[in-house]
Amino acid sequence: MTAAQNTHQDAAELARQWFERQCQDPAVALHVYHAPGQLEIGTQAPPGMELADGRRIMPHWSEQEARSHIQMILRYTPYLTA
Repeated sequence: MTAAQNTHQDAAELARQWFERQCQDPAVALHVYHAPGQLEIGTQAPPGMELADGRRIMPHWSEQEARSHIQMILRYTPYLTA
């Protein structure tokens, strides 16, 4: 699998996770966090992870809009290197 394929699959999975969490609490501000070999959606950076992009995933976006935004972030995030 190529890095581009990984990025597309990872963005789709993160968008799904974002959608579930955003539906549970529409007021929460969710961001993408990364570490080598790891990605996570959350409100704060988990231990050992850092913010991938300062822009939040907007609560009014569709899952596809979130996926496109996340894909753009992942293109410039060195998470694939372990």
